[in-house]
Amino acid sequence: MQANQYTGEVTVDIADQTCRLRYDWQAIGALQAALGTDFDKEIGRASMELDLPVIAQALAIGLEKHQPDKFSADILMALSPPVIPMIEALRQAITIAYHGTMEVPESADANPPLLTRIMQRIATWSGQRRKPPTNTA
Repeated sequence: MQANQYTGEVTVDIADQTCRLRYDWQAIGALQAALGTDFDKEIGRASMELDLPVIAQALAIGLEKHQPDKFSADILMALSPPVIPMIEALRQAITIAYHGTMEVPESADANPPLLTRIMQRIATWSGQRRKPPTNTA
């Protein structure tokens, strides 16, 4: 996975193809239409709970610009690309859409957005090869 902050794209490998994931203003509008105005929180929730249909929908929207009509949410679900790299690419592409080549402000580091906190937690789980805690309620 590589990111290009100048074009706002992140490359991901899906089904032996290198694809470009991009959230331009049109894609952000599509995310808002599909997931609500708090789409970032919804993506964060979906990432934390591994709600794969929501993750697939968000990825399909980001892939649409360079791969029109090739990767719908249903196709992504059927292809089943690796979950953690897809979530990381999604997080990175959305961060680039908001910050571009600018450094992420320190205030954002002090209180990172929900998606960033979730990704840090997932990275910890995968790095320690532990299972995420289960909800016993």
